[in-house]
Amino acid sequence: MLIPRTLFVLLGLLAGAPAQAQVPNPAGVAPGAVQSAPGVPAPGQTNLQDELFARLAAVAGRSEVQLGLMARDKAESSAVRDFAIKMANARSAANIRLKAAAETAGIALPQGLDSEQEQVRVKLERAEGKAFDEMYIGAQVAAHIKAAQLMAWEADSGQEKSLTDFASASLPDILEHLRSAQTLLIELRQ
Repeated sequence: MLIPRTLFVLLGLLAGAPAQAQVPNPAGVAPGAVQSAPGVPAPGQTNLQDELFARLAAVAGRSEVQLGLMARDKAESSAVRDFAIKMANARSAANIRLKAAAETAGIALPQGLDSEQEQVRVKLERAEGKAFDEMYIGAQVAAHIKAAQLMAWEADSGQEKSLTDFASASLPDILEHLRSAQTLLIELRQ
């Protein structure tokens, strides 16, 4: 059964998150920021973790929409095409909610993709047929694991209510999409 294994893998990833987060004091406030208490930003002063979360979630969301639209047009399998359309639509809606939450927090979201998502996009552009389908779904599994970890991190440790609410509300959908992608990847490899 995929659900317990998925949760086991996710918990293992979450356990390693503090060691992997290469950000000094991710829940702290930026130097010089006004604080209402030690380590707690004053209203209107977003902490570094909330800002990092919003930026990472925005880039991941933009990538998922772009890759979903690409897969809609390139996928060989109708199941992959259907999944891609579902992901592009779901993430487009989530991106709108994230933008509103970030605006409430006073965080400007980056435009475009980061180098990791750009490399995935380029590789997918070059792939064709069944290889494309497997590569796209494999990338979706990896992306959803990272997204679940990111949402859990923010929901548990964030300070900006608009962002923690977004993360908490998004996590169940991301876990469901992860299970769907894992099942689809197994089917493609049989």
